[in-house]
Amino acid sequence: CRSSLIIVMKRTSYPTLENENDTRERLREMGVSIYVPEEEKEGTMRRREEQKIVEAMEEFSHFVLDEGSESNIRCRSVVQNDKDSTVSELQGGNADVRIYRVSIPQDEEEEQEQVEAKAANLLLAMFHSAPQGKRYRNVFTFPKIRQYMLRMCNRHSEDMGNGERHYSEIGNFMFILQFGGGRTAGQVRHIDNMTSNLQVCLYMSTDCPSTIIYEMENNYVSSDAPSEDGRGCESDGAICGSADLLRYWKVQLQNQGGDGTKLPKLIQDILETMGNDELKQKWYSKYFSFWGTINLHLGTFGKLYQSVAYQHSLKKTQPGTTLIAGGNEVHSGPPTDGPRMFVFGVGYPDDNGENTSEQQVDDANVHSFDSDEDNDGEVQYSPVLLHIDFCTLLFCILRHSKEMSGEGEELHKEAKLFLVRMLIVLVKDYPMKDYLLQIDSSRNALTFWLEELLNDLNDEGVVNKLVLSAVASNEIFYTPEVIKRYRRRKTKTRRGNT
Repeated sequence: CRSSLIIVMKRTSYPTLENENDTRERLREMGVSIYVPEEEKEGTMRRREEQKIVEAMEEFSHFVLDEGSESNIRCRSVVQNDKDSTVSELQGGNADVRIYRVSIPQDEEEEQEQVEAKAANLLLAMFHSAPQGKRYRNVFTFPKIRQYMLRMCNRHSEDMGNGERHYSEIGNFMFILQFGGGRTAGQVRHIDNMTSNLQVCLYMSTDCPSTIIYEMENNYVSSDAPSEDGRGCESDGAICGSADLLRYWKVQLQNQGGDGTKLPKLIQDILETMGNDELKQKWYSKYFSFWGTINLHLGTFGKLYQSVAYQHSLKKTQPGTTLIAGGNEVHSGPPTDGPRMFVFGVGYPDDNGENTSEQQVDDANVHSFDSDEDNDGEVQYSPVLLHIDFCTLLFCILRHSKEMSGEGEELHKEAKLFLVRMLIVLVKDYPMKDYLLQIDSSRNALTFWLEELLNDLNDEGVVNKLVLSAVASNEIFYTPEVIKRYRRRKTKTRRGNT
């Protein structure tokens, strides 16, 4: 049973810079802005309104989070008893402290009564009717919070030398909050697909730890080696396509004392020849149609394979502090020792969709990354989940593609062993039970295998047996459709032998 799972391994910790000023400067060099609200007593009407919004954020966060207060009890009830599917849990919490995302309605055509019943609207209405919130009724509203965030997006655009790019819409708009004083370990690092958009975090609670941004090691790819990303991955040395991933794995083998030229032949063949193949075209790879191609997917999520050089964050931010980062930065929620609350949104530029690749053709039956509005952060990968899906795709290609299915059994085993052993390395870097909850519910064999691995990750004997069982399995690293066809064929074979 999953609830009995106990994780005892220590997660990898990453270097940090010595002081906060160095952190801010390095984040800026990485294209990440942190804006602190202005504290001028005199100023324009807009500036005074912004200061009022910042005051309201602090009051609102106390209203929602102050442990044991009447308002806190009522707000907990609204969030925890939501029946309208506008509240869900995020990874990074635990049995004692849960992290909630509370979606803020944006559909102007929805009936007013339905909108008012949403959890976010109920929280705001309760605050506006309370003594401490009445004076903020006209300044602390969802449209004005959006405008505040948009001004920060456009300020960021100018500061980064992209002043011609204007932001006029905030999407995937939500509160992220956690009640109580218990400790959380923080989220696993991940990327939310927001390519060409901005992720905006507007911190509301006092002394709120900021999102962690990860600086990745980029020193394994030669500067004259072009990437095959298909999507404009901008960082020199980043993994943006299959050619980059091949080079990275070769360097990893060399660093482990092996021969970097001895990467399994079939892995090399797939990545060298199939990186631009549309996955929706083959029945055995259609499960990953939303990737587009291997290269397109690695163009967004490939950085997750890289080692972490540093992690950057601010231990305490004050209400109104805004963090703005590019759409595919590696990041995570921080460890916490108390309640925390902020507003999250995705900043969409006015040139929505103009810069997307011609290869990203919309398909009625397939989620594609065709327009900036599709890149709203709802498709998310961590290193472990990315490699689990990559293993699954390559196992399916090895078994069913014409180019690979005729290769010898030993070559297949060599390729599968390499892929699964790479997964073990990633799991050991950051072991957590939340992976079990993030895997497609139809993939039972994979879930049970991963649970057993997490339980016995410190026992090399058990781990080796699990690696071999995964390589030999006809279900663990295969998609539901491939498993279904395998079972049908197996049933027909049995009937034919009776």
